Amino acid sequence: MPQGRISQKNTRISIVIPKDLKIEADKIANNDGRSLGGWIRKLISDAVSEYNKSDTPQ
Repeated sequence: MPQGRISQKNTRISIVIPKDLKIEADKIANNDGRSLGGWIRKLISDAVSEYNKSDTPQ
């Protein structure tokens, strides 16, 4: 895959946040050993997993 392109199974999203929030989020992501994008991806993935657990009948 050429550099700068994403795979067919992925998509991009765009969000707008205040600059001070981004600075703080970058700090948290770096402390977790992740890039900001990787940290956000993990947050979304964890939230979807939790939602799916609570949505499953027991």
